[in-house]
Amino acid sequence: PPDVDEIGWVDLDLDFDITSGDVALRDDAEFHDHARTMAYPKDVVRGAWSGISTMAARYTTGDWPFDGALQDWVDSGCR
Repeated sequence: PPDVDEIGWVDLDLDFDITSGDVALRDDAEFHDHARTMAYPKDVVRGAWSGISTMAARYTTGDWPFDGALQDWVDSGCR
């Protein structure tokens, strides 16, 4: 497990890619293959698709992290 000041995650291969305002889901075939061959639990698969759905909705409505606040934070030197 990560320490208190660390973030830990597992890359499930799904990428929500935004390029010049165009949105695309990348690596979904790889996700399906790994879900099958690595026996991802059903709740992990549901959670991954739920996360993609949430990110798409947030992008569409301009909610965080697509509201500019994250970029402002990065531009400020992460302070």
